Amino acid sequence: MGKKRSLGKKLVIAASVLVLVVIGSAAAGIIYLKHYLNTEGFRGRLEGEIREKAGVELEIGDLSASIFKGFTVREVTVASPAQEDPALFSAAEIVLKYNLADLLARKVTVDRIAIVSPRVRLRKDPEGNWILPAGPAAEDKPAPAGPGKKREPSPPEETSEWKIAVDSFHVSDGSAELFTGEDYDPVTVSGLDLAGRFLGAGELSEIEARLKIAGVDLGGERLVEGWQADLVLKGRESLSGKLRSGLAGGKVTGELTADLRDREKIPCRTGLNLEGVEIDRLLGIFAPEAGMEVTGGIFGRVEARGEAGDPESLKASGKVEIREGTISGNQIQNLIAGLLEDEKLKTIDFEEAEADFTVAGRLATLDRLIVHSRKMIFTAAGTVDFARDSRTDLVVGINFHDDLVGDIKVRELRDSFRPSEDFPGYRVFDFKVWGPPDNLKNDFAERLVQRGAVSILKEELLKKDRAREEDPELSEEERTRRREKREKREGAIEEGVGKIFELFGN
Repeated sequence: MGKKRSLGKKLVIAASVLVLVVIGSAAAGIIYLKHYLNTEGFRGRLEGEIREKAGVELEIGDLSASIFKGFTVREVTVASPAQEDPALFSAAEIVLKYNLADLLARKVTVDRIAIVSPRVRLRKDPEGNWILPAGPAAEDKPAPAGPGKKREPSPPEETSEWKIAVDSFHVSDGSAELFTGEDYDPVTVSGLDLAGRFLGAGELSEIEARLKIAGVDLGGERLVEGWQADLVLKGRESLSGKLRSGLAGGKVTGELTADLRDREKIPCRTGLNLEGVEIDRLLGIFAPEAGMEVTGGIFGRVEARGEAGDPESLKASGKVEIREGTISGNQIQNLIAGLLEDEKLKTIDFEEAEADFTVAGRLATLDRLIVHSRKMIFTAAGTVDFARDSRTDLVVGINFHDDLVGDIKVRELRDSFRPSEDFPGYRVFDFKVWGPPDNLKNDFAERLVQRGAVSILKEELLKKDRAREEDPELSEEERTRRREKREKREGAIEEGVGKIFELFGN
């Protein structure tokens, strides 16, 4: 059996068969059409044709026809292969409005195809595959002719004298419910409206369409609001469009393109501009157990490229800013507030945060994050692996202005901060953060203790060396020699303490 076709493709095939069978019946006799459409013979033929061509189990509630208004099919459903599941697809009504004058000239022009209240429900199986109909059975191909034997010629394909064309289509009040197996299930799409028109005839005809979506909810939380895309499809060559939407309290605008000449891969590119997207709403949906609260509006641009059928091919990069935000609710920040005896530090206000990142497949790399606050600068770099439960591996840096470091009363803790190479006038303390969002771990305290231990040992073991360096009778050359010797011993102390902590860490 060949590869499974997508649900969308199956529905297109089913709709095409529906149109052809109904129109063929119309040609046989319009006067008796309404009665004929609801006979068991016709309905069985129609559902059988769709089952054979599209490989889906379709049921129809009622059919009606009017010479002037067209055909109407009500209560259309496509069953799910999983018998316990609700229908994969249903529609309250499908209307085909045709041009009567063209019908008499043996040409069928459907002025409009209207699909009212379509509903789609999809879910993935435990292996992560969408549960879809298997599709039509593969046709048996004739065995190759043996030596000296001629292959029988294939019978000529039947052709119809009727010419069929469609001018426009409209899908209204659509919705979808997707179960992906992720924590934010179900993903629901509501208020879908798609209107389009054909600009030319033939296989490479051009289509203009406008797609609107009232909202997209993840796990019951509204993420997308007022989504709209203006699309242009140029036959089998390309798809392009411009879009705008509300996203987590902010706005998104952008563009997208898809190369349809490579039907296997379908290379795609998109660029999005973000304006005021609320980061706390995004974190609440995708990382509810992140262990801290971050507020602020996201501004910037994100670009992505990949192949439509292969999520692992996704590559994206972005440069964004978070403006007028706050950080609170994490243990490390509370510890810092305790060290400085300043409760205000439990909620840090920042004017701006800058982030550069890349995404390859399901691995996101944070190349740089810098959060600017009053007399404090936070930095972070590392990865988030969405293929491993969003596991995080980051190196975080806390840069304190020299004045703040001076406010730390315990000298050993003050000495844990070293001069910052990136920010003059600041001293930095760095540590690691790792693990899934609901169980983040860090070595902040261990490093703090380690550096404190180094500070104490340096103070106690090298106290006499420092005193000798301050002897006013020493020559400058001798003072330099003793200082270099002390610094060498300090390096040995740091290395030795580091090995001890590594030993206990393992």
